[in-house]
Amino acid sequence: MDIRKRVGTSKGLIAAFMLGALVSGYVLATVTVQAAPALRYVIAQSALHSILPSDPSESGGAQCPTGYLLTGGGVTTESDFLRVILSGPVVNTANTADTWVAGMANTSATLTGSFRIYAICLR
Repeated sequence: MDIRKRVGTSKGLIAAFMLGALVSGYVLATVTVQAAPALRYVIAQSALHSILPSDPSESGGAQCPTGYLLTGGGVTTESDFLRVILSGPVVNTANTADTWVAGMANTSATLTGSFRIYAICLR
C-alpha cells in the first residue's frame, strides 16, 4: 500500500522522507552543540529583609554580578504599612554604580513587615 494513502497526502511526503532515511541508513542532519550564550541581563535580588515593630527602619541592597552594569532597580513589599524612605543606585570605589539600595520604614506599632530589593543589570 502506498504510504501517502495510509497517512494522508499532506503527511505523506514527510512520512516517505522519514521512511527513506530509516531504510537508507543515512544521517539527514547533524546537530552542533554550542555553549549557551551569556545572559544579556540579570535581575539580582537581596535577601528578604524584615522590619520589626520596634525598629523604625531597615535598609539593604542588591548588587550586580561582576561584568554587569546597573541600569535600574527597585524595592517590593506586600506590607501596606511599610513606606519607602530611599531607593536608588550607589557608586562603588571604582566610581561605577553596581548596587541598588533601598530603605523602608515600618509605620505599624504591632506588625512586622518584609521587603526585597532588586537590581536590573546589563552585560
